[in-house]
Amino acid sequence: MKQLLKDLLTTYKFGVKTLYYQNTRDGADDVQEDLLPAKGGDDDCESGACKI
Repeated sequence: MKQLLKDLLTTYKFGVKTLYYQNTRDGADDVQEDLLPAKGGDDDCESGACKI
């Protein structure tokens, strides 16, 4: 909570108009699996074209 208030005051200091993208750092232990890199090796190439 202390960090959130510090971020809020810093935001107002710099004149930011929205906190839509504010990272609240809630300390959640859950892992967002959609943000993890895909599992797989470097052998994902077909016909000379590779995935990026």
